[in-house]
Amino acid sequence: MTSFRSRFYPQSTNAFLLRQESSLQIYAGLAAVLMLGIMVMVVSGKSPTVLLTFSLVGVVLAILMGNSLGGVKLKRTPAEIFFLESHFSLISVQAILNEETEDPFPLMYANASTNGQVLQFTYHDQVMTLKREDWEEFDLICQWMQAGRG
Repeated sequence: MTSFRSRFYPQSTNAFLLRQESSLQIYAGLAAVLMLGIMVMVVSGKSPTVLLTFSLVGVVLAILMGNSLGGVKLKRTPAEIFFLESHFSLISVQAILNEETEDPFPLMYANASTNGQVLQFTYHDQVMTLKREDWEEFDLICQWMQAGRG
């Protein structure tokens, strides 16, 4: 078995902190939308009670949405790829944190192609893309994928 890790491979097993880190950009965007809504309400002369209610509901919704979208981002971010004979498995950050395993997929059905900077292949009914800057051993991964075409 041969495995390769991406730059997204978690250095910590603290799932809460990793989820918060992956949600930072989402939180920032939602906070900007919330602040804009509050400014519009202030300019239009809404009462302090309405502003406070809008703010509290908005913050709670932003946190819930940010956490949910952060979890989706962790689930869709590949952290490790395993090659075992004529099969391979792509493991997400979320799967590593939950100590889950992925079913192996036959290399012959991956239909891998590369342009030198990105590698695209089929994996369980999805088209996946790996970027060179995310994988230290990108060329070796490409060789394994091309060898599986056999």
